[in-house]
Amino acid sequence: RDIMSTGRSRVLTKISSRLAVSVLVASTVAAVSNWSPEGSWWLEVFQVPGWPHELVGGFLAILLVFRTDQAYGRFWEGRTQWSTMAAEIRSLARITVANRQIKSTEYMDEVLAHLSAFPVSLKQHLRGENNPLELEAIYEAFGMFQHDSVRRILRADNAPLIIMMALSTAYNAMIRGDASNGSLSQSLWERSEDSMFSLSQVISECEKIKCTPLPLSYSRHSSRFFTLFSFTLPFSLAHETTPVLIAPIVVGISWILFATDEIGHVIEEPFGSGLAQEVVSSARLQAQEALSNNTLSSTFNFFDQDQSGSVDAREFTDAMKKMGILLNQNEVNEIVNKYDQNGDRCLSNEEWRMDLIEELQRKAKEAQESAESMKSSLGFA
Repeated sequence: RDIMSTGRSRVLTKISSRLAVSVLVASTVAAVSNWSPEGSWWLEVFQVPGWPHELVGGFLAILLVFRTDQAYGRFWEGRTQWSTMAAEIRSLARITVANRQIKSTEYMDEVLAHLSAFPVSLKQHLRGENNPLELEAIYEAFGMFQHDSVRRILRADNAPLIIMMALSTAYNAMIRGDASNGSLSQSLWERSEDSMFSLSQVISECEKIKCTPLPLSYSRHSSRFFTLFSFTLPFSLAHETTPVLIAPIVVGISWILFATDEIGHVIEEPFGSGLAQEVVSSARLQAQEALSNNTLSSTFNFFDQDQSGSVDAREFTDAMKKMGILLNQNEVNEIVNKYDQNGDRCLSNEEWRMDLIEELQRKAKEAQESAESMKSSLGFA
């Protein structure tokens, strides 16, 4: 089963170009070696002894083991931090739900919403993503989407830190608001602050891992060594085996070297980069396509969700969310009123103009630049 699934391997897809060149070089050397007349001068000139590859092979093996070990060390450290975060969040959720005898329970849903959103926000922060739709779904499930703190979180460059501050504020209001049981409130506050401190350390440690990759020159030179070894191997095999076996031997050895090297690149990113395919929501792709068409009908149909022939403030807000653009109610009303000619607080097909599309394209570009800025601040290429 493992062999049969090789063709679907994402690692093989990553190394396919280098592997194809290795096969081409090996096949060329095999063909020349087989069809050239015996005693040809080029066979003697390009004949490579086997001892250089035997000598370098041991060195490359040590280099590959060291490279993979360092990458796995980063992977294990990242997973350790993630498990610490999960344990602390579960602990905070447990003590929040278990102590319902506290009178100030109106903040309980806010605390649970922030706890649920924290892992998602940290994942996006470490991957350099900016997808507010994921966070919106969580806060909407707790009925908190219109809360001021949620607005700040969705607009923040470092959402996990903003969630931490919102959590501290909510815990302070929930626990210290109960004056009838001071000892219980104090113990819960101290316990929650210990967990908050651990979560803050998790953020710092994860950022340290993400912003301190293995030296680029080390990775590049390792890959160059493996490629050079693979490309010169056929010349060494030409007088050691039959021409028919040169290409298969080179393919097998190159596959092992390139795949192991690529796996090292993958596991050194424990937070979802590497081979992880970041999935953009279909709604956002649909929105980008509608704007890129630059036509009145395509964009209007996208915003007119109920196909009523007009776009109200709610539909306008929802469509902008799908594009990753968060607007408050005042901003939405300002845009709608700017292009609303008959005063019905809706935009009809006749009121949908090209300058409105240009304004939407400008806001979409600003949102994309904000996301790219966040990626560069975290050291993403």
